[in-house]
Amino acid sequence: MLVGVFQNKSAEEINTIAASVPLDIVQLHGEEGWEIAQQIQYPVLRSVRVDPSSATVDSILSELKPDLVAGVLLDTKSAANGGSGQTFDWKIAAAITQQHQVPVFLAGGLEPTNIRQAVQLVQPLAVDVASGVEHTDSSRVLQKNHTKVQQFIASAKSAASHSQ
Repeated sequence: MLVGVFQNKSAEEINTIAASVPLDIVQLHGEEGWEIAQQIQYPVLRSVRVDPSSATVDSILSELKPDLVAGVLLDTKSAANGGSGQTFDWKIAAAITQQHQVPVFLAGGLEPTNIRQAVQLVQPLAVDVASGVEHTDSSRVLQKNHTKVQQFIASAKSAASHSQ
């Protein structure tokens, strides 16, 4: 499935871009709020930033509006609106998954060495990775490492098949 990630765009702009690409899912990763999802003509995945120093299951659940979205992406809160490359307490994500209010997608600090544990504990519908599969060589910053990508996918799939 093709997912388009948007930050602080209008519903009209999102719908226009989603139709022209075409996208299967729209991910909201900015400060748009939840209600904009009602104006988007595609399934919406809403990013929820989990503050590793203060988040609790109850604080995250109180923020969710599952009737407005197809799923939530739980990601570690960072100073920027993008990913932080850091993990948060996956027990929080696991508890939210167990609530069955909305499908959970997991992000934040995932990499080949920890994806198996994350999938086994949280049992998310999907995972999102970026920096965890990039080269660590500073001359190749932001380039994906094909070996890490392959390892990540193999570990994620293996963990998912053993969790079912």
